[in-house]
Amino acid sequence: MKFTSSRKLTLTGFGHVISFRKGDTLFVPPALHQEALAQGLEPVAEQGEATPTAAPRLDDSGRIEAIKAAMHQIAQRNDAGDFDAAGTPKLRAIENLTGGAKPVDSKERQSLWAEVVASVGV
Repeated sequence: MKFTSSRKLTLTGFGHVISFRKGDTLFVPPALHQEALAQGLEPVAEQGEATPTAAPRLDDSGRIEAIKAAMHQIAQRNDAGDFDAAGTPKLRAIENLTGGAKPVDSKERQSLWAEVVASVGV
């Protein structure tokens, strides 16, 4: 199925890397349909094709609390492999502890990390 993007973004996963520019309509393999929908891409259904719908998302407050709890664990164990060069927990470390919940972007990750650091005094 093809998807159209209203902004520049790159989808990655399952061995695929698809770079969209604003206004691009590109083929996205079925394995990345949910990620494409989550990133705000619009599906373009061909004749006879069913339009995918986004999977229900966790309550946002639950997602944020899970991320903060994971960040607390990361801070407590203080493993250098869990942090990027800027000292922020890596996305993979957060996902591993939350069962897949993750910040929507690096800005949210940095903001939540700043809250955790302030509450713990790291």
